[in-house]
Amino acid sequence: MPGLSAKFDPDRVVPADPLDIRTRVLISLFVGTAAIYISGTGPLLLLSLATAYYVARSGSLKIILVTYAFVTLMCLFSLAFIFGTPALVGLFSPAAGENMKNFLIDDNFHTPFLRMIPSVNVVLAIGMNFQVQRFVGAMKSIHLPRIVFLPMMVFCRFIPEFVATIRQLHDAVLMRGFSMSFGSALIHPVKSIRLTIIPLAVRTLRIADNLSMVAEMKRIGYAKRPTQFRRLHFRPLDFRVLAAFFVISVAAVIWQQIIGTPTETRLEQLWAHDDYRPTRKLHLAGETTAVKIIRPGTRNPDPTGPDFLNAEALIDGQTVRGDIELTVFPTAWDKLQLRDNPKFANVRFYITWFGIPKAKTLSEDIRFISLRTAVPSNFDFTDLSNPIGSKKKKAHMPSFGAAPPPHEEASK
Repeated sequence: MPGLSAKFDPDRVVPADPLDIRTRVLISLFVGTAAIYISGTGPLLLLSLATAYYVARSGSLKIILVTYAFVTLMCLFSLAFIFGTPALVGLFSPAAGENMKNFLIDDNFHTPFLRMIPSVNVVLAIGMNFQVQRFVGAMKSIHLPRIVFLPMMVFCRFIPEFVATIRQLHDAVLMRGFSMSFGSALIHPVKSIRLTIIPLAVRTLRIADNLSMVAEMKRIGYAKRPTQFRRLHFRPLDFRVLAAFFVISVAAVIWQQIIGTPTETRLEQLWAHDDYRPTRKLHLAGETTAVKIIRPGTRNPDPTGPDFLNAEALIDGQTVRGDIELTVFPTAWDKLQLRDNPKFANVRFYITWFGIPKAKTLSEDIRFISLRTAVPSNFDFTDLSNPIGSKKKKAHMPSFGAAPPPHEEASK
């Protein structure tokens, strides 16, 4: 019979996963790198939506919803700690509670939670389409070191094993007339621990033993590249998906760069605005010395001189008075040769966005202050369009702290 003598070609077998495992790893690399750099709400939401669509097309919707429920529960516990701990400490010591609140809660405390969404999505997409043999061969084919891909393999292989364990445990307790639910855990806490938590912990240890045996059988650690049942190769779909996520990641980084780096005019507007000017976490650049602004100064009508005149601040217990010069990069002081300009002789505060590198010709009596660590990382400078000195505050813009003491209004 011709069918019995036909030669088998593994490339003709349609794999269960439409994407190559290397494609999914590279997507996680693109998204993870972008998420580390990005801190703005808009760019992070862009990555979250793109990866949510990607993971929805990659596996079971039920598994995705269960994972999201678990992640949401962890986030709720974190939020309860962030908001509950200062309130609890405040019952015994209001001052200590207020200090802890200022330490834990700031204007961008939600950024780590938004960063977690795209990371969970890309890892979940790998975990739902994971095969040890394909993963090991793929990682060795792109010459990734073992110290990089081995933790990824263990973590991603653990996800489906853990899901299968929960299913088996659920069926087992049902046979004993018990339900794995939140209500049952509240009514019968001891029985819930005995029938669910303890078996789950034991099963988790057994999974770890199985993974170590799998690693040995799959020749992980051997120098030679393992043979593959299916040949690894990129298909047109892999290139399209990789190109799409590369473009999305680059667009998110560019978006963050646009909204996150101000111009000198934006810095001047920020400093002149009572509602947006930083009043907390303001320190000398590269130091822990706190700076308390008493009077931010008045706008200088002369565009060739300092930006603000007659400012006053309390630094390390000393009152410092003088003019303010605002720039984006500290080296602008050297390039413009402001030390030799007589109009800048009374400058006592050099305020920049970036804290490094420090200007080489900056005098020791001039206080160098960087605003980057004092302004929330998700602040959108493109929305800072109110006129200088305006008291009108946009509802959607964050406030950087309590308003400073009354001072002379900035003039146009």
